[in-house]
Amino acid sequence: MAGHEGYNRQRLFVASCIALVTTAMAFSIRADILKELGVQFNISHEQQGLVNLMGIWGFPIAILIMGPLCNIVGMGRLLTLASIGHITGTLLTILSPQLGGFPLLLLSTLIIGLSNGTV
Repeated sequence: MAGHEGYNRQRLFVASCIALVTTAMAFSIRADILKELGVQFNISHEQQGLVNLMGIWGFPIAILIMGPLCNIVGMGRLLTLASIGHITGTLLTILSPQLGGFPLLLLSTLIIGLSNGTV
């Protein structure tokens, strides 16, 4: 744990709790708007399932990759990375109808899933 002595453990704990709430909200909101996404992008139920799958698969992939790096990189950096991912994924979701359509929606969902797993 060398190099991480300067972390304020209390602040990291509070930040982690806030990040977990963000993760829960991201899953909940994505599930809640899935029907509207289907209408907006004119996609089938199968494609809507694929959107959900990207978010679900991002979670374990990030855990497998980021978990072992936690002691090396540090929790503060991982939470910062997760925050950037949540913001980027949300912006890409909002912009996907104008910029890239369904493929960008899949990418944005994967980014949010990876961010959730990083938390």
